[in-house]
Amino acid sequence: MRINFRRPVVAAGTAVAALALIGGGAAFAATQSPSRPAVAIPAGTLHGCVTGSGRVMERVYESNTSGTSCPSGSFLVWWGVTGPKGAAGAKGPAGPAGPAGPAGAGGASAVKTVSSVIEISNDADSGTDGTTWATDTMTRTMAVTLQGAADAAKCGGSATTCYLYNGTISDSGTFVTVPGATTPGNNGKINGTLTGDINGGTDFQFYATSNALASASSTSVDESSAHHDTSDVFWPQLFLPAGSVYASSYTLLNSWGWTYTDSLCEQWVNSAAGNSGDIAGVNGCPKS
Repeated sequence: MRINFRRPVVAAGTAVAALALIGGGAAFAATQSPSRPAVAIPAGTLHGCVTGSGRVMERVYESNTSGTSCPSGSFLVWWGVTGPKGAAGAKGPAGPAGPAGPAGAGGASAVKTVSSVIEISNDADSGTDGTTWATDTMTRTMAVTLQGAADAAKCGGSATTCYLYNGTISDSGTFVTVPGATTPGNNGKINGTLTGDINGGTDFQFYATSNALASASSTSVDESSAHHDTSDVFWPQLFLPAGSVYASSYTLLNSWGWTYTDSLCEQWVNSAAGNSGDIAGVNGCPKS
């Protein structure tokens, strides 16, 4: 390889001169010494000797191989194979949109259910004439399910948010009749004091302005000072922040019903499908 170029003027006694070719993409350095000693050449460069009046470059080598000194009357030059890093170029135009990715995994369902067991005591039970005929002690299991957002109008005119809820009530327990009370079916007075079992429940629905469904705030309710019928909004309100249940929306669905059976084999059924039987204190057990 031969490269011809004009040697720059070097003042007498100068040991090192640096050269740069503006458009050549390479950086040059030149070394001249009367004794032509061996010179350490930087890694990643090429080097050669410039000699003669025509300043002809000859003896071109890769660095760190051989020829790191030049004969008398010539001088050593070297240059980088790779130039310095240039400035970052302008940002290119956006590429076309890629293909649609696969569908992601399904998110968590908005439906949420919370269940609680509530012990109820001293619950006044009324018959068809509206008077109390028995006092109940029950274990009530309630499950309330948040179904999702609803039209705000479902929660009243001033509501800005509204949520639909469904739920179930399941009761089991015992009753004791009130002395001298009218039978639940309004068929005269109850004979004596009777005890028996209660089983039943209902489905229900309501709207509320909050979706902060949580376990019942009370798991023991004494009804002796304030009676709350099953249709009272008191029950679903136990599962949500105070005042958030829209009271007029709380509805027992057409599945409600409770069955009362006493020790004399009498049975009273109070249900949406209709009432039947009675608890009167008359032995209704089959004769043996």
